[in-house]
Amino acid sequence: MNIPTDTLNVINGTQQTYTYDFSKLLPEAPNGDYGTVRYDLGNRQTAINFTAHGYYLDPEIAEFEGSKLTLVGLYAKDGTATGQIGTVEVTVTTTNYENFQLTLVLNAVNQIKPTPDGTITASEITYGQTLSESRISGTMKDPDTGKSVNGTFAWTDGTINPNAGDYEAEWTFTPAAGYEKYATVTETVTIKVKPAELTVSVKASSMYYTGEEQIASIIASGQSVDSTPVTFTYSDKEDGNYTSGRTDIHRRGHIHRLLQGGSREPRTSYRYVHRDHRPAADQPSLFRQSPRPTTAVQMSRSLRTS
Repeated sequence: MNIPTDTLNVINGTQQTYTYDFSKLLPEAPNGDYGTVRYDLGNRQTAINFTAHGYYLDPEIAEFEGSKLTLVGLYAKDGTATGQIGTVEVTVTTTNYENFQLTLVLNAVNQIKPTPDGTITASEITYGQTLSESRISGTMKDPDTGKSVNGTFAWTDGTINPNAGDYEAEWTFTPAAGYEKYATVTETVTIKVKPAELTVSVKASSMYYTGEEQIASIIASGQSVDSTPVTFTYSDKEDGNYTSGRTDIHRRGHIHRLLQGGSREPRTSYRYVHRDHRPAADQPSLFRQSPRPTTAVQMSRSLRTS
């Protein structure tokens, strides 16, 4: 009787359960039929034999159900070989013929690395947000057949809080259950990080002209998304081009560094000597934000005469 053999591929880098139906290996009976057919591993310690390092299976949990053999949790995570790594010898018992053996060759193969099917993209985030708040979009495919490979995308480190601008972020694709022959893939994508807005509040107290020297109190506060200290700077220039037309207006200002010690309600006072001919409260004031909203704000107060 010519006894055929067959091959079962074991995927390197995995630990999974394999099933093989030995009825596919059963040759035709020389005469008549086999009668009742049983499949058995016999001595399990010798029936399942590995010839390469990095592969293991507890033979006691290998089991037959009819003609189907299940190899539970075959360990190949440390396997690096390719080609034959072992055999499974099965004894066939029939009522009409003498016992004989069927051989299943265990063959190690490397996982297939899927490739992007098109462009992988990521949604924008704002400075202060983590990568986990950006959604990765795209699909993966078998590089040889072009068939879609199901799985999930995730940021390799979703806790990263990137600076504003373009950021090269690393993502990982993990194949879904049933796609174990495909490897996990790690690549990068450029994500756009928008500048964050800085929350600023500047308030000036009301004043009335008295003809005497007075102090104008200004309350300024700022809060950044990452608790970066905010500084306020006094300037007497309006739109960067200020010229006083009166010589009887005297200015005296003090610049203070704000938010020291983590305070978010700093106070800055400016002392003005008013010798104008109208109440100081009627003199216009303006405040403008710095072009660097996440770090600083420039506050301007302008004293003008008509």
